[in-house]
Amino acid sequence: MRLRAVVSASDGGPMPTGKVNFLHGWNVFVGSALVNGAVTIEAKVPEGKKLPLNALYLGDSNYSSTTSVASR
Repeated sequence: MRLRAVVSASDGGPMPTGKVNFLHGWNVFVGSALVNGAVTIEAKVPEGKKLPLNALYLGDSNYSSTTSVASR
């Protein structure tokens, strides 16, 4: 499956940097660094699990961490 997370700057601020972890339930199953405010990864979700997927932005020197607000 392909997962994509986009972290937007607030109020014209600097481009977010840092890392996004993708979570399956409460467990991190993959993480990657942002490139131009976005990250796209290919991942295999554990079979037989029906937990929600979330993206967790870990923050940087300009922005605090936050979790995904929408999922598909």
